[in-house]
Amino acid sequence: MFSDREGTPGSVMDAMSCGVVPLCRNMEGIHNLVRHGENGLIFDGSKEDFVIQLKKLREEAFWKQRSAAALRDFADQFSLDTTLARWQRLLEELLATPLPKSAIKVPTRVSLPPVRYHFANADRRKYPLYALLRGLYILWGLITRGK
Repeated sequence: MFSDREGTPGSVMDAMSCGVVPLCRNMEGIHNLVRHGENGLIFDGSKEDFVIQLKKLREEAFWKQRSAAALRDFADQFSLDTTLARWQRLLEELLATPLPKSAIKVPTRVSLPPVRYHFANADRRKYPLYALLRGLYILWGLITRGK
């Protein structure tokens, strides 16, 4: 996987669920799944380190041990039962937390920076009228219900 950013990478999760030993570039999100040398390999981003880690992965004994570990870790951390239990705990925690007394301030306009400097002049984001009207409608409903 050679992308620049990942959250919890789904492709790595899918591979680990099949017992594939992941070979990933060192970036945020990867360490949530892969522990270098235990259930997969992480390289620093250079071609040289990638080749070194790939050669390590080709050793049959190394691959078999890490494949079993990858499968076991995935089953322990991301099985349906584990995921449902985590969601249940989160929802119970949210339901137990009282709502704030003050109104939540919703931004009416979000201005994001352009993705790349070269595209700065091509980036002409405008807030659609429909979204603005819908936001006003929701806001009006909140105001009138509060009285």
